[in-house]
Amino acid sequence: MASLVLMYHNVVRDKENLDIYDVSLDSFIGQMEVISRREYKMNAPLDIIITFDDGYKSWAEEVLDILRKLGLTAYFFVSIEFIRRGMISKEEIIRLNDNGMVIGSHGVFHRFFFNLSNEDLFYELGESKKILEDILGKEVIYFSVPRGIYNKKLEKIAQDVGYRRIFTSLVGINDKDDFVVKRVPVKSYTSLSDFKKILDGKIKFIAFSQNLKDKAKVILGINSYNYLRTLFTPGGCNEGVKKVDKWYGYS
Repeated sequence: MASLVLMYHNVVRDKENLDIYDVSLDSFIGQMEVISRREYKMNAPLDIIITFDDGYKSWAEEVLDILRKLGLTAYFFVSIEFIRRGMISKEEIIRLNDNGMVIGSHGVFHRFFFNLSNEDLFYELGESKKILEDILGKEVIYFSVPRGIYNKKLEKIAQDVGYRRIFTSLVGINDKDDFVVKRVPVKSYTSLSDFKKILDGKIKFIAFSQNLKDKAKVILGINSYNYLRTLFTPGGCNEGVKKVDKWYGYS
């Protein structure tokens, strides 16, 4: 069965002043309830996979209990830098793993990988894998690309290091055996009606918008891209990205 992979980051209780990739707790519960409903599961056109990037305490403090209550599992991709900053602890990662969640790597320093040297890529992919394996006492076989953009060099090194799949920000539907996995981001302003459209595979506008953003990151560089994004509207980064997505029919 073809799969649609959702990409989350942090889940927060505050409904106001959300970062573009934050999802409020209430919204997240509503979205997970839709996925878990028996009638949806019986008629779903796609296999739905839930993923999280970076590393946040909300994963163990909020998200885990919701997923367990609804009988859902998810992939949690951890950046080692987020452990070092205290944004998630080794104990919380172990708790997620012990409760049936899949732990994957999100690199060491959460850098923009597209222009890194082979040496740096081997370090980011290999060292993060080793650190997480030491924490969990088991093999880590999945990798999520920081900033989401990959190239053939990264794909080859990921295979050499021992990953079985890499998850990106490329938007689309996946076949069962794809090594490079496409995902659909769920954002702070994704309404429940839009979320249901995503689950049905109606994502062409999101894919078009994301493709433009990824090309801009490569051409401008990630720092220049982020700076320009904050200037896009008087409301700043979040309002600018939100407006772009609305132009292309999403939300």
